Order: sequence, then C-alpha cells, then structure tokens
Amino acid sequence: MAVIAKENNIMAQVAVSKEKKGKGRPSTYDKSYCKKVIEWGKKGLAPVQWAVNLDVNKDTLLEWAKNNHDFSVAYKNGMDAREQWLLNQGMNRITGKNRFGSDSMIKFLLACNHGYREKIDVELSGSLETTSKVEVSFASLLQQTEPE
Repeated sequence: MAVIAKENNIMAQVAVSKEKKGKGRPSTYDKSYCKKVIEWGKKGLAPVQWAVNLDVNKDTLLEWAKNNHDFSVAYKNGMDAREQWLLNQGMNRITGKNRFGSDSMIKFLLACNHGYREKIDVELSGSLETTSKVEVSFASLLQQTEPE
C-alpha cells in the first residue's frame, strides 16, 4: 500500500486503518472455558458469575456462544446444570436434608432464569339467567324483505 501523503501523517494513518478492516479487539475465548462453565453451573453459579470469574462481560459470553458451537453447547449444559442444582436445593429443603437458602429465593431464581412459574387453576361455577325476551315473527321478517 502506498502512503497517500508523506507530509500528512493523518492521511497515512487513515489509509493504513482502511487496509486492516479488522473486527475489533481479538477474542479472549479459550476452549477450556467450556468445561469451566459446566462446572460452575453444577455449583449453582449464574452466567454473570461465570463472566466475572473469566474477567469478561456477560454479553461476551453470549457472543462466544453465538460464534463457537462448542461454547454454545457448554453454555446450555451449564444452564441445565444450574437448573438441576436449584431443583436439588429445593428438594433438599423439602426433605429436611439441607437448610441452605430460602424457598422464596430458589423459587425466584427458577422463575427468572429457567421459565418456571406458579400455575393456579381457576374454576367458575354457577348459572347465568337472562331476563330479556326476544320474539321474532317470520311473517314480519318476510314483509320487510318483500319488494314493493
């Protein structure tokens, strides 16, 4: 690439930057992160905690999952492992095996992060009575529709 103008350093820098056409900072993704996010999920850690442990932003994890099939699978497996951990915590509280955490927090985390919700069935019973009466006479209808 020829420098556009030697005397004008700014023009030279512009020409060089146009030549690179990079996509920003190089990724810090490493395949070893796949195993880590699954292990952290098994311990009940949330994706934001995975990101902090890897010294990246949570959005970076989503970008890695979008661009790397292996990490995408690991991310989903980590979320599944976290869901199982939360369910186990709830079951352990029900059976008295563990007093860790609170029922409300476990319910909240499952609802917010894993799509659980409380379903309430509502049944209506009774009757409905009407007091208005409608009478229709075919003769009057025919008279209205006959041409004059």
